[in-house]
Amino acid sequence: MSKTYFGLEQVPMEDADVVILESPYEYLSEWKRGASYGPKQIRTASESVEVLDYGVTDKELTHKIHHRSMTRRTRNNSEWHHQNYMYDVQTEIEAVMALGKFPVIIGGDQSTTAPCVMSHFSKYTEMGIVYIDSQMDIKEVWNGSPFTHASTITRILDYQDVFIASVGVRSMDKNELVRVKYREKELEKMKIINSDWFNRHNAFRPLVPEMKNLPQDVYLTVDLDALDLMVSCGTPDPGGLLWNPLISFFQWLFKHRNIVALELMELRSGSSFKEDYAAAKLLRTLLCLKGFTQNT
Repeated sequence: MSKTYFGLEQVPMEDADVVILESPYEYLSEWKRGASYGPKQIRTASESVEVLDYGVTDKELTHKIHHRSMTRRTRNNSEWHHQNYMYDVQTEIEAVMALGKFPVIIGGDQSTTAPCVMSHFSKYTEMGIVYIDSQMDIKEVWNGSPFTHASTITRILDYQDVFIASVGVRSMDKNELVRVKYREKELEKMKIINSDWFNRHNAFRPLVPEMKNLPQDVYLTVDLDALDLMVSCGTPDPGGLLWNPLISFFQWLFKHRNIVALELMELRSGSSFKEDYAAAKLLRTLLCLKGFTQNT
């Protein structure tokens, strides 16, 4: 049998607890390209990560994992091809959901996040989103296209009025600042928590009141450039989220909300093994926090 993440034996999708969908894809990426290599780097690094989630859940990760790639087209500047790929992504996600499996998307850039989120609204009509990212991603258009990763939240809000907790923000442009400052109607339900505030409190407890309007069902997307240790992402803004406070926040989030899907996005080629390993370790911990352990 072939191997999957964490050196485990690949199981058929029908028998899996977790289905990891790799999206080695970039569309009009910013500055440093290479996010299409992220899934392979995380999968390779995961082979060196223990399946025992020591220090957080103290449980072993489930062995029932299936992974597959959603595309062979890794880089794209054509909006027509990009729209077709977005349709393919939605189709893949819906197939996983139809089997009752937990979807994990490993990117690739966050231009694919909007269709993944939209796929879940049919089942989770009151779903909220926790959006971990160093940037706001509320541009109307970027690089001539409304469908890049820089407009992900805007495209989600075009589709449905939804509560979004944006955690880790430390970069935006003038137009985004104006939208935030004057709280445009579509942003009324959005809670913005910058990385400096998060780190200075050094704990998840001050965040709890900020999350009071977060619905029970939550789509969690993590752009790895939000973390302070990720210096090789496409936009490595300094001053990111610290590891231990972030894990504490995730412990609270998984305990008090139903996480319906998970994304880890935008690890770039050329990243150090330390960063690849950290991304793989984060994946293991989040899956164990969801309850996908050998005890379940």
